Amino acid sequence: MKLAPGGNFNDGFVLSAAAPGNAALKLELSGPGGLTIARDFTIGVRPAESYQLRRFVGRLQQGESVTLDDGAADEFLPGTAEALLSVSPRPDWDVPGLLRTLERYAYGCLEQTTSRALPLLYVEEVARLWRTDPGPATAETLDRAISHIVELQRSDGGFGVWNDSGDTVPWLDAYATDFLIRAKEHGKNVPDFAIKSAVSWLHDYVRQDHDEIGDLPALAYAHYVLARAKSDDLDGVRYFYETQMARLPTQLAKAQTAAALAQYGDMVRAASAYEAALVPGPPRPASRSIASSNIASRSPASAPRLYQATALASSRGMP
Repeated sequence: MKLAPGGNFNDGFVLSAAAPGNAALKLELSGPGGLTIARDFTIGVRPAESYQLRRFVGRLQQGESVTLDDGAADEFLPGTAEALLSVSPRPDWDVPGLLRTLERYAYGCLEQTTSRALPLLYVEEVARLWRTDPGPATAETLDRAISHIVELQRSDGGFGVWNDSGDTVPWLDAYATDFLIRAKEHGKNVPDFAIKSAVSWLHDYVRQDHDEIGDLPALAYAHYVLARAKSDDLDGVRYFYETQMARLPTQLAKAQTAAALAQYGDMVRAASAYEAALVPGPPRPASRSIASSNIASRSPASAPRLYQATALASSRGMP
């Protein structure tokens, strides 16, 4: 571009990139008297769509083979696809691959921080069970997550979603408290005041009046966490079971109620609650909050795990 003497340029121009990555932009200006000005810029180019993880599981019969080619990556941007192949004589949980997915969680909010860290408490145990590589070291990731969650704790003991002065989401309060208690049980350095304040907040929450059905999953989770922390009372859990069990909208909430009752040895009510948790509920509407989406997606997978984690597993056969 050439400017006339005294002229100027204040317009814009369109840049386009052919592939994601770091693009180099060089600007050079020359003028009379040998004037030369050069500037280099680096512009990050990112795909418009988020990362996707697709996992295919199959069984090879004796003598059978499988061939992998580039066709599976045709729908993705060139240079962004990555394929990992794992062959095992037993079902493969792909622990390293799952950890890589957690590492790509984009935000540092309460929910994603907790969801990223909670499985790491058990990854080494699972890896030993399946004789697989547990993946990268998890200690530093757990320590960072614990510190960040404590930073999100408000002065009243609850947790802000993005900062320590933000609004609380009661289900996430129970979720974060559950994680901190489990981390403490695994020998991690969790401040006692953080757990004590969080438990106190949940204790106050379950004693408030809640008539909306949308509040019930958080109440069920809070009762379960309080029972694990030995800070609830059996009468309160029984009252919740008797008055709200039929209204609980998710399998997970019913299983958490069962687990809370089992913590106190009320195996009759616990067994009844867990049997109700095994019955799938009606489909949830497509338009719902992030918190309710997380609850719904965790319900089917978490219910059996809660069953195994309580005395129910030893008193009755696993269905």
